[in-house]
Amino acid sequence: MRELASTPPERRAETERLLNFARNLHIETRTLEGADVANTLVEFARLQHITRIFVARPRYGRWRWFLARNLIHRIVRMASDMEVVVVADRGAAPPR
Repeated sequence: MRELASTPPERRAETERLLNFARNLHIETRTLEGADVANTLVEFARLQHITRIFVARPRYGRWRWFLARNLIHRIVRMASDMEVVVVADRGAAPPR
């Protein structure tokens, strides 16, 4: 989790909150490292025989939303043999 230590405090806190939430539900969590996020995630899922990937819907403005959406689309394309679920953060304000 080297990269987590270098992230901005608010993003680090959000990531830690989500990891703790998953762990409290007894969901195994892993932190992956790789140059290509989509490829790293999908290849890890295949190696672990994972059939369902959950990704969070990003909470960004229009331009950053487009970039994050592109990441989600890449994951969906690459994981054609898996179910990809995009989860909304109900407490988040809609992007402007």
